[in-house]
Amino acid sequence: MNYLENMKPPIAGVSKLIIAFRGWPDAGESATTAIKYILRKLDSEKILDIDPEEFFDFSQQRPTVKTTTTGERVISWPQNEVFISNIATTGENVLTFLGTEPNLKWKAFAAIVIDLCQKWNITNVTQIGSLMDAVPHTRDTRISGSSTEANIQKILSSARINKSTYQGPTGITTAISTALTKNGVHYTSIWGHTPHYLQAAPNQQITYHIVNFMNTLLNLHLDVTDLQEAEEYFKSEVEEAISNDSQLAEYVRKLENSYDEISMDQTLPDPKDLLSELEEYLKNRPTQ
Repeated sequence: MNYLENMKPPIAGVSKLIIAFRGWPDAGESATTAIKYILRKLDSEKILDIDPEEFFDFSQQRPTVKTTTTGERVISWPQNEVFISNIATTGENVLTFLGTEPNLKWKAFAAIVIDLCQKWNITNVTQIGSLMDAVPHTRDTRISGSSTEANIQKILSSARINKSTYQGPTGITTAISTALTKNGVHYTSIWGHTPHYLQAAPNQQITYHIVNFMNTLLNLHLDVTDLQEAEEYFKSEVEEAISNDSQLAEYVRKLENSYDEISMDQTLPDPKDLLSELEEYLKNRPTQ
């Protein structure tokens, strides 16, 4: 069965795919907000949908219904959409996958992503996600990740962006990364760590740092001034809320002390050095 609905004919010269999923891999909605921001900033057009019928338990991931201005009742099903986005400054096109983590048939769903990559000749996939962590919002945003592409992994390692050591229940992203690796497609994962005591969504602080890193890594040439302003406003709102909650404020202070003790003996790289390494890699990266 063909699950790729309404797919537009592939075009040449597209080698990169960015993926983010709603649900478990999207703490604070930071990753999907980052994808939506990239889609808005670039010239983007939807090229396909994935039929949800086989991949969702609709009693768990319920569709929604609304009434249009004409009185028609319309159902919105869980969406997995792919867009093509043009980077105006370079003329390069990238694919962007904005999805909802499926409940069922993860192997089959991963095979669909492989099929998409093969049809569009995608050679590099970058998955972005966000996770809850015991980190204070008052310290530098923690990013973790890894890559099967040696040059990118070297950059991540030099920036102290470490591979995850997590073991336990996993998500669709692991099923997809495993399938991509088996099929020879380079895979990079970038995760923003969201303070677990912040329930507000979207978390613009994490979103900003994910987008800022992706902006350089994939040479997107985005002006993120408005997102940086949104981050500053978000942080000010958080500070105000915490100042009115003495118990939470004390917890954050303890978390800061614990975080600082762990980081005390670690020499963090200068961000300018990281940007220089990324720019050097992008400049010398072979054209696909």
